[in-house]
Amino acid sequence: MTFYLQSCQNCGFNISPYRELTKAISNYPTPKNYLLRAKWFYESGRHTTLENNFDEDIEFPNHGYLSAIDDLRKAISSKSKDSFDKEAIKDSKAYLDRIQKEFNQ
Repeated sequence: MTFYLQSCQNCGFNISPYRELTKAISNYPTPKNYLLRAKWFYESGRHTTLENNFDEDIEFPNHGYLSAIDDLRKAISSKSKDSFDKEAIKDSKAYLDRIQKEFNQ
């Protein structure tokens, strides 16, 4: 995780929301929290890519994508029977499909 934080700080990326989400996930590792963090990682990576035109150095956008994939897989693998968690798992699957299609275009 230190590598990820370092790479975010090096490119000027605001990691404050990530730290808050990390606290929430550490205290309450729910599918919804993983989904929220995955969305933050992916959307932030997309935004940075569009702003900075990462044509040659694709390391940071890949970091956002891979971090999002990791968190979505954690959300999807949850065995929770709670209806809110089931909804978050369903949303995580849909979001994972969406970003994989978008990334492969």
